[in-house]
Amino acid sequence: GVVMFEQILDKDENIVETFKPNKFRLFMGNFIGSLFLFAFAIVICCLGFFIPDEMGNTLDPIWLLIPFGVYLVYLGLMFLFLSLWYNKTFYAFTNKRIIIRTGIIGVDFKALDLKMIGAVDVNVSLMDKIVGKNTGTLRFGSMSSPMSVPAGSQSLYAFAYIQNPYEIYKKVKEAIEQSKNQ
Repeated sequence: GVVMFEQILDKDENIVETFKPNKFRLFMGNFIGSLFLFAFAIVICCLGFFIPDEMGNTLDPIWLLIPFGVYLVYLGLMFLFLSLWYNKTFYAFTNKRIIIRTGIIGVDFKALDLKMIGAVDVNVSLMDKIVGKNTGTLRFGSMSSPMSVPAGSQSLYAFAYIQNPYEIYKKVKEAIEQSKNQ
């Protein structure tokens, strides 16, 4: 785990723990979400088969292949990008800060000093419960990076889809308290 963050660690900084998102939760959650979109598209397409136009014509059922084809291409691209993202994504907290390593093509790092963190919350979503892998997301907020973000978007600093989120929450809170007492 240290090798993943070696290039951005300070000389006196030590990694306490590293994690990865839960792969099953990441892929299954996105797959289930895409199924709802696909079902909606099929319902809209089916309306053209059952509701005749002004001339009394309905669509040929062969047109149902279009949403299936689009969905298969979408699934392929989604799994490709999720795989690339998953392979480069690691989370860590050190004695000084939290670090998020992500990327699809290159590698990006985000870091937030423990002393700056004013709020930490644990979010166990309905999808986390459906998948049943004891996963959740830890979000971190500070004065410069508040946790209130537009609906549907992730917090700027979040450990997404991690295993045992409540245990990790306790460890990170302890590290935050230690850093503020130094």
